[in-house]
Amino acid sequence: MRPLGAVLIGAYTDRAGRKAGLTLSILLMVIGTTLTALMPGYATIGLAAPILILVARLLQGFSVGGEFGSAVTFLAEQTASRKGFVASWQWASTGITGALASGFGILLTTILSPEQLVEWGWRVPFLFRDTGWPGRALYSTPSRRDAGICRNQADPHTGARRGARAPDRGPPGDGRRSVVSNSSAYIILYIPTYAMKELHLPQATGFTATFVGAVILGIVSPFAGHLSDKFGRSGLLTGTAWLFFLTTYPVFI
Repeated sequence: MRPLGAVLIGAYTDRAGRKAGLTLSILLMVIGTTLTALMPGYATIGLAAPILILVARLLQGFSVGGEFGSAVTFLAEQTASRKGFVASWQWASTGITGALASGFGILLTTILSPEQLVEWGWRVPFLFRDTGWPGRALYSTPSRRDAGICRNQADPHTGARRGARAPDRGPPGDGRRSVVSNSSAYIILYIPTYAMKELHLPQATGFTATFVGAVILGIVSPFAGHLSDKFGRSGLLTGTAWLFFLTTYPVFI
């Protein structure tokens, strides 16, 4: 659902603006997360339980797909000179929240029995996550600031002068391009499932691997953004894309 959300919410964001797209994605995520956390079990509502859980998960994936590209574009529009560094904090924050999520996984699988985890423990991270979503709306509420642009100098992307209220819509198609970055997150997200289902490793092992990857992501992303501002984005993107492509299959083997 992530690529689909990136395409559809991205297209909506290109037309309606960043704030509208981000608000929509956050609303869908709140609905999906709340449904997941509070869903009665099969013993209570029968077949409706797994069906509604599936719907909630689809909403979450659709929401994240639409949010990521919109947030990256919104961040990049805050500056004229350090777009790579500023935008990189979306990936860095993904690493930080990924570390929190996998930390929950390590903690719960360590202190709870399998029965407790199945009965109620799995709901804890969703309830915790739900309390944080309203705060994430903050970055979509300020009007766009043309940081780094000299007074009376026109913003090269919008033509607006410093102090003028600039539109929060970017060039057509910016949001839809986020399908590429969303797809690259699949392997990171799949590692805990792969470790348990295919390699038959303890749950904590898969979460630990994800935790390490998330920490690296959170630390390296700002440096990569800085390098893209200094040396250009094309070479960095091409090189890392090929590295991703050539190493994924051997690493799984």
